[in-house]
Amino acid sequence: MKINMTKQELVLESLIYIEWNLLGGISVKKTSEAMNCSLQYLGKAFYELLGMRLARYIHLRVLSEARKKVTATYSLKEVAKCFEMSPEKLIYSFQKEFGYSIFSDRDIAFPLPLGKDLIKILLVRFKDI
Repeated sequence: MKINMTKQELVLESLIYIEWNLLGGISVKKTSEAMNCSLQYLGKAFYELLGMRLARYIHLRVLSEARKKVTATYSLKEVAKCFEMSPEKLIYSFQKEFGYSIFSDRDIAFPLPLGKDLIKILLVRFKDI
C-alpha cells in the first residue's frame, strides 16, 4: 500500500485485493491487514464511498462467485471448500440472503455492482486520483 493513500485509492486497492483473494477465505481483517490500515478506518472509508459495509460486500461477493461456480461445472462440496465454508453453511447463507436456493436459475438482485464491474465504475468516477 502506498503511503498517504486517499480514501478512494484505499477502497479501490481493497476491492482489487478482494478480487485477487476471493477464493482464499477473504475477510475484513485480512483485507485491512493487506491495506496496512485499521479495520475501523477501512470500514469507514468503504461505507462513505459505497454506502455498504465492507463485511457485507465481501459476503455478497463470496455468494455471487459461489453461485457462478455451482451453476457451472463444480459440485457444491468443491465450491464450499473454495470459500472455506461447509456446503450446509453456503446453502443456508444464500437462502437467507436472497430467499431462494443457490441452485435456482433466478437472477440475483445486488444493491450495487460487484467485483470487476464495480472496480471499472470507480476507476471512471475517480479517474483523477
